Amino acid sequence: MDADYIEIDLQLTKDGHLICMHNSTVDATTDGKGKIKDMTLSEIKELNIKGGHKVPSLEEVLDHFGRDVNYYIETKRPQEEEMDLELIRLLEERSLIGVQAYYGQVVIQSFSEESLKNIHKYHASTPKVKLTSSAQLDELDAIEKYAIGAGPKFGALTKEFVEEAKKRDLYVHPYTVNSRKDIEKALELGVDGFFTNYPDRGRDEVSKKFDIYG
Repeated sequence: MDADYIEIDLQLTKDGHLICMHNSTVDATTDGKGKIKDMTLSEIKELNIKGGHKVPSLEEVLDHFGRDVNYYIETKRPQEEEMDLELIRLLEERSLIGVQAYYGQVVIQSFSEESLKNIHKYHASTPKVKLTSSAQLDELDAIEKYAIGAGPKFGALTKEFVEEAKKRDLYVHPYTVNSRKDIEKALELGVDGFFTNYPDRGRDEVSKKFDIYG
């Protein structure tokens, strides 16, 4: 569907591997049960997803797509430095961040200020976006010190938040904007990008307004 980025949620296994999964447990999406932080990668690889698929590690995803796509990566649980350092290692190893990378191929987001500050400490040049469920104006004071933008929950987003963010040269990338009506509203509010489960619909609405996709 020609999405500009693929969005990946990360969890850290018991033995220090990063896997791609939204939830902190395997219960909802596999035939197993348990917390990811209490399981090894090999244990998780024994589980099955509907359709006969396996849970992908971040390393597998990066090796599959390489430098052909853009990555929007969210650090989730546990929110600790070990996760952040392993993420940096994998990205550097593949020249997705660092001197050989092009700016913006990887964006890292998190609800965890600590995680983003960890990454900023080791890789200040890598774009980072702070997720927020409340979109309060006073959050922007802290965000602008270590991130290039804010990722507010769409339902909490206001025109005032967007305008204040832009005064600080911060991007605004709300989540999750699915209906055409909501996509139109997000664009009217002046967002710089948005997360959606329907990339084709999103590109269509953006093209109508800005004629950038042709």
